[in-house]
Amino acid sequence: MSASGLVSKIRIQAHLSFRIVDTSLDPDRVSDALSIAPTRFGRRGEPISKRVPKPRAKGFWILDSAQELARSEPFNAHAIWLLDRLEPVAAAIQRLAQENEVVDLSAGIFTDSQHGGPLIDASVLRRLGALDLTLCLDLYPDIFDDAVVDNQ
Repeated sequence: MSASGLVSKIRIQAHLSFRIVDTSLDPDRVSDALSIAPTRFGRRGEPISKRVPKPRAKGFWILDSAQELARSEPFNAHAIWLLDRLEPVAAAIQRLAQENEVVDLSAGIFTDSQHGGPLIDASVLRRLGALDLTLCLDLYPDIFDDAVVDNQ
């Protein structure tokens, strides 16, 4: 059986985010530099949330594929959605990477199995690699829970 045949038997949900984090991050400056509105952002010193009023230690700016795509869509679709937005501003991303503590990609991957995960096409891997960013894989095997995953 091919790898795609094995993966098709596993329920997978995923999303892919582009993240920028720094203590002095100005989210408006990032939006201006990229000409992209973030999915979410926060400034240093702001409360983390209504539930957690502790001041945020760092600012952040995130663009997340789940803003447009269902988490049940193939991982490649999430990557392509994000790449289509980031590739045109790759030079600005590299400038931001030199100025900020964290500039990376982060994938959240949820499965209903202890083994396996999404397949990523070679063409997508090449495009991701061309951005010259670290990819953080945040894996949640064998805890697939529709209520938890849909609320991420």
